[in-house]
Amino acid sequence: MYHAFRHAASGIKIAARSLLAVTMVGAVSLTIVTDSAQAAKNPSRHAAIVIDANTGKTLFAESADAKRFPASLTKMMTLYMVFEAMQAGRINKNTKIPFSKYAASRPPTKIGVAAGQTITVEDAIMALITRSANDAAAALGEYLGGSEPRFAQMMTAKARRLGMRSTTFRNASGLPNPNQQTTARDMAILGIALRQHYPQYYGYFGRSSFQFRGKTINGHNRLLGRIEGVDGIKTGYVNASGYNLVTSVNRDGRRIVAVVMGGNTGASRDATMTRLIQAHLEKATPSRRGNDALLMARNDAPAAPAVAATPSPLPRAVPIPAERADQQPVLVADASGSTGSAQDAISAVISRQPPIPAQQPEMLALASPTQRPAASTSSQLVAIPTPKASIPNVDPVTTASANTAAARMGLAPKPVAAVRNEPIAVPQENVRQPQPAQTTVAMAAANDVAGAWAIQIGSLPSENQAQEMLNKAAQQAGSTLRATSPMTETFNKGNNTFYRARFVGFETKTAAWDACDALKKKKFSCYAIAR
Repeated sequence: MYHAFRHAASGIKIAARSLLAVTMVGAVSLTIVTDSAQAAKNPSRHAAIVIDANTGKTLFAESADAKRFPASLTKMMTLYMVFEAMQAGRINKNTKIPFSKYAASRPPTKIGVAAGQTITVEDAIMALITRSANDAAAALGEYLGGSEPRFAQMMTAKARRLGMRSTTFRNASGLPNPNQQTTARDMAILGIALRQHYPQYYGYFGRSSFQFRGKTINGHNRLLGRIEGVDGIKTGYVNASGYNLVTSVNRDGRRIVAVVMGGNTGASRDATMTRLIQAHLEKATPSRRGNDALLMARNDAPAAPAVAATPSPLPRAVPIPAERADQQPVLVADASGSTGSAQDAISAVISRQPPIPAQQPEMLALASPTQRPAASTSSQLVAIPTPKASIPNVDPVTTASANTAAARMGLAPKPVAAVRNEPIAVPQENVRQPQPAQTTVAMAAANDVAGAWAIQIGSLPSENQAQEMLNKAAQQAGSTLRATSPMTETFNKGNNTFYRARFVGFETKTAAWDACDALKKKKFSCYAIAR
């Protein structure tokens, strides 16, 4: 009996151990599954990149091509679109931006403008840069695009043309939307493009505060004034994204743009950015004096002319063109996601100027919001560009145009979206008169030269200097420029007059860029432009 009892007890212990082992294995398995599910549910938000803004070289990258939520970094593209409209003369810093009920109801952060009220474009710009105001972003989007969703479509199309192949926008502010995504690399491209394409407006990003209706509104960028050379750009935060920051640094001729995404706190994000700047700025290539002519050639666009506070209304019929692919400076990089194609996209943004505004009569008019304040009175019909409905559902990775090499060969890119004209009612008093271009052709004969493309090799303070540069280039280029004609074109910047030095008469984009390649070997700065 005793032996039987011991045997039974031993069996119970063995069974208990087995049960305990199974239970522990099950618990471990459950823990692993739970942790994996949690990791899948909350993937890492961190990403970072540092780009040499003089060369386009990637100095540092960590998860730089992983999808992230941009948060208020979205407002960088909103501002890019605003600057584009200002340079084209469609709006100016004193243009009044109305707030609809929709715009006024956007959640914080905001500046609290009531529906039916207006603010100037300049105040809206400063509200986006300092307060990161969602209401002002929505109002700008409605004014420029007709509605915020439509403006977001335009933002996405512009992102594609800048080479931001992994970015999709859903609103003008960066408020949470699961389909609004980007990458650290794309945000770096945008940061570089803002400075390269619109240097006359870039100074806004260096402002840490502004006065609005008797109050001082302070900014969120704590690195301004703390780190030598930091001159912008933008902060961002929503719960899903963590703390984001794009920073531009210009010190001793070295220029970098750095991006940090997914910080746990604003302080930790700033500390990470500080370490990246300290570690990589010295690796950047200093700008050379030989690049000065190219920089002037890029930056010679005149500031938008001032418009009277109460401008005359536009004619009732306003033509709206589709965006033309041949006016876009950069095509989207190859969708393979390779570092090489990404490098091409960044280098292209650095080396080329922004889209050339269409000349009259193809002058883009402004569309006003579809939801207008109750005080609105008379209306007119204005057509606004409306991309196809497929744009909001576009795959930001697989949808791409040709790579940079194909662009230079003159190959047509895959269309981003067809644009059609759709008339909507717009309050007449809110439409601004497009301003005529301020440039004049100094050599009239050049206007009669055939060819859709030209090249520009510099902008000089006197016509004699411009002609001397053209003569020197013609002598050194040999047969490359034999079928073209030199010309100078004047433009005003502030109180100064400058002269563009150009060769016109290229039949194709390829021919123009081939000529630039030949001139660059002779130490000339050069870029091709559509006439």
